[in-house]
Amino acid sequence: MVRRAKYRGFSLPIPNREMYQVFYRTMMSHLRSTSTLQFGRLFDALETGDALGVEKNLYSILSENFKSMQLKDEGDYHLIVAAGAMSRLGRYKISVEEETGNGRTDMIFVPNYPGLPNIVVEFKRTASEDPRAWEKEAAEGLEQMRRKECFHGLKERTLLYGACFRNKKAKALMEMTLRSNQ
Repeated sequence: MVRRAKYRGFSLPIPNREMYQVFYRTMMSHLRSTSTLQFGRLFDALETGDALGVEKNLYSILSENFKSMQLKDEGDYHLIVAAGAMSRLGRYKISVEEETGNGRTDMIFVPNYPGLPNIVVEFKRTASEDPRAWEKEAAEGLEQMRRKECFHGLKERTLLYGACFRNKKAKALMEMTLRSNQ
């Protein structure tokens, strides 16, 4: 099975699990050792619908591991979260900026194993220092996903996240949808 790392329309084929693990270890070696644990906590929060945990862990990852990095646009956040998603080692098929439903979706995690939820994330970025504006943008991310039906075709439980970033701080909102297998 060929795995693919995708980013902004580019696709990197990873021919097998062993190469996937080498690629993952190389990416993670550039981060501090605690970041692996931090990413694990982030994805635990995503899988369980814990929006506050998502916020807390995103801030921890960004502020501790990317101190000198200027996060200029949504793509920077996509790249960091997608790289961290590799810590799930095959639990999910991950798509970044993929055409779904009636538009593009920032990130979709489709489980490779039963019992795990689908996860769909829409990222927003704001210059506002007002936390109410962050929440409004995160809510707009959820609305955008509903409007564009980005979860079209996903079966079972799907967790939708609207996440708004102000530099390294995040506001995340979550809602769940259930689709039958019929």
